[in-house]
Amino acid sequence: MKKMIKVFWVVLLLLAMAACGSNEDSTTYEVLVNENIQTVFIVGDSFTAKSYFTIKGSDNSTITIEDSMIDTSNVDMTKAGTFDIFITFEGQTKKVTITVNEKPVTYTIEINEEISPKILKNSSNIDFTKYFIITDSNNKNIPVLETMLDISQVNLNEVGTYKVILSFNDLTKEIYLEVYEESDVPVTYEISINTHVSTTININESNVDFTKYFTITDSNNKNIPVTNAMLNLNELNLNKAGTYNISITYKDVTKTLSITVFEEPTTYDILINESLPTRFEINTDDIDFKAYFTILDNKGNQITVSNSMIDSTNVDYGVEGTYVVYILYQGIEKEISITFYKEEIIEDFDVLFDLIKNLEINNKGTATSKNQIRIKGTIFIDVKNETKLVFITDGKSVIRLYGDRMHNYTAPGNVYEVYGYYKSHIYQPTFEVVAPSKDIKKLNDETPITEINVKEVSLQEIVNLKRESFVENIENGYLQSLLKVKGYLQHDSSNSKRFDYALTTTIGYKKNITGHINNALYFKNDIAELRENPTPLEQVLIDYEVDPKKDDNIEVEIFGVIYDWNPDSKNWRIYVAEDMTIDYLTSKK
Repeated sequence: MKKMIKVFWVVLLLLAMAACGSNEDSTTYEVLVNENIQTVFIVGDSFTAKSYFTIKGSDNSTITIEDSMIDTSNVDMTKAGTFDIFITFEGQTKKVTITVNEKPVTYTIEINEEISPKILKNSSNIDFTKYFIITDSNNKNIPVLETMLDISQVNLNEVGTYKVILSFNDLTKEIYLEVYEESDVPVTYEISINTHVSTTININESNVDFTKYFTITDSNNKNIPVTNAMLNLNELNLNKAGTYNISITYKDVTKTLSITVFEEPTTYDILINESLPTRFEINTDDIDFKAYFTILDNKGNQITVSNSMIDSTNVDYGVEGTYVVYILYQGIEKEISITFYKEEIIEDFDVLFDLIKNLEINNKGTATSKNQIRIKGTIFIDVKNETKLVFITDGKSVIRLYGDRMHNYTAPGNVYEVYGYYKSHIYQPTFEVVAPSKDIKKLNDETPITEINVKEVSLQEIVNLKRESFVENIENGYLQSLLKVKGYLQHDSSNSKRFDYALTTTIGYKKNITGHINNALYFKNDIAELRENPTPLEQVLIDYEVDPKKDDNIEVEIFGVIYDWNPDSKNWRIYVAEDMTIDYLTSKK
């Protein structure tokens, strides 16, 4: 019995050991090559072979790479070539190839100071290559060849100073050789000042060629080239006004010249900012008069305008009139005229549209009034999902209010006083509100307009409109009236993101080059395809959609305001007054 128990425990122990062995063997490893490690070297460089590899376990563990795993036996960093580095681990072998390049060689040219630059007249067999020494970065001498030399200026048969030029590997070096004659009087030299070059230099000037100030001639009437090495500019400071001496020395002859560094006097000019308004409603007291002036000096610097420079003491913000505001700086005075007026509120939009017609629009159909005005009317259309689509009316005409999130400050059926710029925006009359939160004021005591004049027009009139005929379109009431238009209702599903409706003059239609219906009046309203919860307008319009195969199609009449010309579809768009259109179509059924 005891033997059986021992056997039982031995079996359990073996099973436990087998289970442990199974868990250890379940991890697998992969040798990876690190691609971001340097593989190109110069002869003599060193590297760390183990850094090229990583051993990664399937459990995300990492094995430390040992030297014994790496084979670099064929790598020789003392010579150029390509060499392989190997790693071996658990039957896997990977390699990385490195490249070893020769060191780049650079060169230096020097003058051989051991050879005199003086040559006796009529000498022959002069080895001009001896005047130069070329060495490379490995301290090896490079032979100087005659083909490297330019001795075209040298004349050994005539006394004088001559230049020899050596060119090698984009480097040049020159030496001046003196040809002399022993029987002659020794050559003497004279340095003169070039009076044609101004000795006055502007402060901070750069790239001044000081060699131009001097001329060297020898007693044989030969000119000696002036080089920067002959000059002494130690006293000169081009960054500070003053008088400085510069000198030149050649063959023990010295010449000195006085140079004046001159700082140009600072002058100023005051400019008027013509783009700022000069007309304000009375009691406007937050005008920054500093912004109307810009002060510049003749060195390109801008001077900050301060309140102490401004004189606005005669301005009475609460009284209508024109006032002069002065600025005084460094003895310069400029002025602007500011006008304060008591603003009239435009309630008759005929007056507003007369102002818009007189704007000078550019070739894009856009212009904005110089000054802001106030208008009063009743909000007619306020589209919540269109942050900038709000229309206001005086009962006869409507105009679109344009501004950031207009619907946050307006609601249909309420009277508002609105302050802004009247404008033409791409041939569409618009009233732009700069700051809706403060420029739109609700008039709670005013009675809102409940009836709006309707202009009944044919669809053909609208599709034939030319947007460039801006004034004519206003005079005919097309752009500012609530229109009643009749046409055949078409459903255009060419746009996969929305489903457009349009009116056409005929049951059938053709597509234009944009893929949209030709000669159609498109709806600006976002009317989706019929679904479980269609919009009220869609519920009514769906019954009037044209089927070209039927003979009993009828025309539909809608109410709306011309919104814009859509260049994508090349058609006019109308924003449909949904409630009026629904009520009208429903009553016709």
